[in-house]
Amino acid sequence: MRLSLELPGQSQLRIGAVLAFVAWGLSLPGCSPFDKPQSLTQTANKLPALQPPPGSMQLDMAYIEWPADDPQLGEQLWRYVDQVGPVDAETRTRLRQNGFRVGVVGTNPPLALQRMLGLTSDFAREPDAEQTKQLSARRVFLVSGNDTEVQVSTLYPECTVSLPADGRPEPRRFENAICKYRIRAFRVQDGWARLEFTPLINHGDDQLRHTVGEQMHWQYQSGQLTEWFRAQRFTIELKTGDMAILTAEDEAPATLGQLFFRGPAALGRSHEQDTVTPLDDQPAPPEPEYPIQRLLVIRLAGMDCLEPVVARGR
Repeated sequence: MRLSLELPGQSQLRIGAVLAFVAWGLSLPGCSPFDKPQSLTQTANKLPALQPPPGSMQLDMAYIEWPADDPQLGEQLWRYVDQVGPVDAETRTRLRQNGFRVGVVGTNPPLALQRMLGLTSDFAREPDAEQTKQLSARRVFLVSGNDTEVQVSTLYPECTVSLPADGRPEPRRFENAICKYRIRAFRVQDGWARLEFTPLINHGDDQLRHTVGEQMHWQYQSGQLTEWFRAQRFTIELKTGDMAILTAEDEAPATLGQLFFRGPAALGRSHEQDTVTPLDDQPAPPEPEYPIQRLLVIRLAGMDCLEPVVARGR
């Protein structure tokens, strides 16, 4: 199962504004992730609700945009986030050198994260901050070994980023680039799952290309080119209720992580260069004029227990 998220264009973000492009079930217990259109809810003959596959894992995903200079993104958040246990020292060092910051929080997230997710009111900034919060919710169900893709950036008409090659940074230029994560889930045991995160960039024109199908046969498929960054792949184990947090590392300018979570403006490019019209002559959403930082939060919300079926004797 694959999830592809279209991010909106420029948002007028003030302090406290949250854009969640994927799921959050914390604040909506027992509710459907999306409100149905009124015309559908009043229709007697409608499709039954989709049932999760047997043995599946439920992932709630939240995408947040926040002012980059807000102190809540710094010590107020990360002093309560476990950055040591989730990944080994070598992987953690490699990720931070390339601009990524990763950690895990438990079922009681830090107050700063609760405010970003809209789980608690920020009375110091009400009513304006609360009124500007926008929250949508979606859940993903994955059977062990399956994956989904999550988009974490707007479309960048043109960007150049330095990538490590043979120990030296090598500039790479992308057109019509969209930053994503491929997330693959594995069941460890009841209540525990292992998530594998692989960053990638889709770029170039959307056109027919040769790809390898499921039966290992060449076939044509419409899409962009894909650049995989497997050196930045990592895995995290979560128990039910835990949340993984992914964002940019402050002390790693002009890196891949900065491109993913802060955009081309963080790479030293001007705002005018970031808003060039793409090759298909369709205007792309410009990057905000103010510095923003994105966070991707993944929560293991539940698991379908695998219990053996025992045949009853007569």
